[in-house]
Amino acid sequence: METNTHRVNRSRAISLVLFTLLLIYGTLYPFSGWRWTDDSIDSLILRWPQYISRNDMLTNFIVYVPLGFFAVRLLSEYLCPITIILITTITGVAFSFTLEFLQAFLPNRVTSILDILLNVSGTFAGAVFSVIIGSRTSIGRKLLILRDNMFLQGYLSNLGLIILGLWALSQLSPLVPSFDIGNLRYGLKPLWHTLNNPDLLNIYEMAIYALNIVGLGLLITTLIRPNHSVMKIFPLFVIVVILLKIPVVSRQISLEAVLGVIGGLSLISFMRHFKRPFLIVSATASFIIGFIINELYQKSDFYTQTHIFNWMPFLGQMSNINGLADIVSDIWPFMALAYLALLAYPSQKFCVAILGGLILSILVFILEWMQQSIPDRYPDITDLFLAMFGWILPWFYSGTQYNNVDRDPAPNQ
Repeated sequence: METNTHRVNRSRAISLVLFTLLLIYGTLYPFSGWRWTDDSIDSLILRWPQYISRNDMLTNFIVYVPLGFFAVRLLSEYLCPITIILITTITGVAFSFTLEFLQAFLPNRVTSILDILLNVSGTFAGAVFSVIIGSRTSIGRKLLILRDNMFLQGYLSNLGLIILGLWALSQLSPLVPSFDIGNLRYGLKPLWHTLNNPDLLNIYEMAIYALNIVGLGLLITTLIRPNHSVMKIFPLFVIVVILLKIPVVSRQISLEAVLGVIGGLSLISFMRHFKRPFLIVSATASFIIGFIINELYQKSDFYTQTHIFNWMPFLGQMSNINGLADIVSDIWPFMALAYLALLAYPSQKFCVAILGGLILSILVFILEWMQQSIPDRYPDITDLFLAMFGWILPWFYSGTQYNNVDRDPAPNQ
């Protein structure tokens, strides 16, 4: 009989394999136009780039962080931390070198030693971070105690916390702070402009923020222990995330976000007193309505050009930091929907997973298809793939035991 440890290790192995395949896809896309060259390996790869882009540097570093993180999580049961970090880093060197070498035979792709160094640095950083927060370190043990004191134990609680983390990551990617005065001013620019010209306020973006905050707030009521109040923990978490957007490179804080957070927290304060079924339905509706609005509203009034449907997966997501942030933004709402469905139907997982996936896939495809008639929107099959990945992942991992499906979150006040 398969043990809980085996299920966890299998899940970690699959996570590593899936991310590795995505990394290969993004590095070697479009897998066509291969050309042979007689140049030596050192001239192909071991050369410094002629032009250095900060955006490219961030991308090459960050995309390899999950590789190190997932690899350590997989090996943590078998080896000591130092050995795991060493093996993971060496694997990152070999993997990055191989992909950079193959990339040299693709048109319009540039390879360099800097890319390899950044890839390896990202792998090392991910490995070290994974070890630090693991149960073998004092920091990891303290974090685990803090987590157990505030939140319920079990698979579903872990999944809910991961969803909250992914939302924060979608807001703060690429997680690179800069306290330069110019960057801080850039981070506050939309807020300042809208305060001085209220006509610029985008009601749709404000509604999306409010709906997502409501959904996440109601979600956390199903995770938190009875002796803690959601209105003490969740508002602080959201406010910290929003404020951290100011110093993060390429991120900005907007009046829409501020007003959306205020409105969402106000609704949560009222709705948190209801029973679990109402909370689950309300959170589900909030995520779905927010997603529909985000898909269909016209983001800019200054552009009238429309775009045809892109059938090539990840065409625009794997080349820069913003594309990677978009991937996270598209995944977490559907993971949240799967989490809520697991709460509502723990004994009918297979049927609900299939039926829910079918309904959501049809909805996402229709919304993406409709974007062809909306100016300055980019209909993309990638969004469908990411939505289905986000939906399927929690169901796939739900074989792990959990113990928080019967608790009524109503006492959290």
